[in-house]
Amino acid sequence: MALRTNYQNDKFQGKRKWEVINNEDGTVSLVDVTIYETEGDIFNADDINNTNSQVNTNIADLLKANATIESNKAALTTTIENNKAALTQLRTITLTVSGWSSAAPYTQTISISGMTASDSPTVGILYPASLTETQKANIDKGSNMITKLETVSGGLRVTCQFRKPTVDIILGLKGV
Repeated sequence: MALRTNYQNDKFQGKRKWEVINNEDGTVSLVDVTIYETEGDIFNADDINNTNSQVNTNIADLLKANATIESNKAALTTTIENNKAALTQLRTITLTVSGWSSAAPYTQTISISGMTASDSPTVGILYPASLTETQKANIDKGSNMITKLETVSGGLRVTCQFRKPTVDIILGLKGV
């Protein structure tokens, strides 16, 4: 409901002027005889009732929205708490040299319990504890051959478009 927002005040010069009329019953009546440049609007009971009605509707809507927010907040908190372990747990998978398909594009799909196609895990390369500089360089070279990581229902599909790695690559995943 749109409330009126164009009320105007009376415009006149000097002070208001009133004519006093003596009534037959001994009372007097006042008649406004002011000369107006512009007669303003009267704000009456209908106006204030409409305004108050709109304010009450707005307050009710805000209370409903607040209840919905609180309900959603509780549900979101529960979801976060229920998934906190999955969001912070580091899962490791190994892309083995023998696991790649035989022809380009080279693919390897690793089974990961609980993974869905809509998951978006954070992925990083992990290195074994005892590592020579040459081994690290070979792992880096092999990981640079990866052109696509794709979550699928129950796993992760890794693609090397042009060449396949010649070393095992360990990936760390968070958020699954």
